[in-house]
Amino acid sequence: MVSGANVKGSATYAIPGGMKAGKTLAVATYCQGSGRLDVEVQPTGTSFSIPCEENTVLPVMNEMGVYAKHSTSSLRVTTQPNITWSFAVGWDPHPPEQQ
Repeated sequence: MVSGANVKGSATYAIPGGMKAGKTLAVATYCQGSGRLDVEVQPTGTSFSIPCEENTVLPVMNEMGVYAKHSTSSLRVTTQPNITWSFAVGWDPHPPEQQ
């Protein structure tokens, strides 16, 4: 759906097609460097932070249920300029069942 590799510093990427109610959005991220990534999905306000380490690539996968349709949406990542990161965003065709 949308991805980026070897990004440095903060960036915002549009999520094509916006938010789809009743679906599960999957966000995979990898980071390296001393600091953290702060990730926010707009306009839902869903956010999470990822600690990053020097000389170590740290993978993180987050899934979030989408309960309202939004025609436009984006992934906003805020971090220090020394952090290198990659990401992929897509719709999970087999999300875990809610308990």
